[in-house]
Amino acid sequence: MGKKISLVLAIVCTTFIFGQTKVNNYPLLNFSGTISPGKFTSQKSTAIHLNGFLEYTLDRKYSVRGDVYKFIQGAASSSNLVLPYQMNQIYLGAFRSFGQNNWRQYIGFQPGITVSRDLLSSYNKPQINPSFSLKVGSSFSFYKYFNFYLDLSFNKTQLRGIYSGPNNLNEFLLSGGLGFQIPRKIKKVPYSHWM
Repeated sequence: MGKKISLVLAIVCTTFIFGQTKVNNYPLLNFSGTISPGKFTSQKSTAIHLNGFLEYTLDRKYSVRGDVYKFIQGAASSSNLVLPYQMNQIYLGAFRSFGQNNWRQYIGFQPGITVSRDLLSSYNKPQINPSFSLKVGSSFSFYKYFNFYLDLSFNKTQLRGIYSGPNNLNEFLLSGGLGFQIPRKIKKVPYSHWM
């Protein structure tokens, strides 16, 4: 019992110490890759995606972020939902951040495309469909080059090109883990040197 209390106190004290020290120098380049479990909204089905993102944080409030999702075939549980054989999703959008010091909460909208292919279709050609993603999340920078993050995304997309008509593949995805950040330095050029 004493070891558990000591571990909790160490985590709280470390978080407090790092939370007081400002480690974010804007602009930042953030990136990470993780495995994201998902839950489809139309059926009682789950799926797993490989997820990666690249984010350019302009200042404390605004950033531009791109996300990529790769559906892992065979790692899904499905009742009667027609799942794709291949599915890749690419999103790019703007984010608004809130928070102080090293703790940052954010919300964003990302339009994108979904490239999918289904085994049941007769011609088995990849289908390109418009989609979008709504994302909320939080990150905590604990060192100049590292952060922990947790995201919840709602991805709206469809699987088209099958006999039964478009199949709704809207899903909630959870991702999180260790993120990397690179502070960017911008040289300030005096106005007199512009001419």
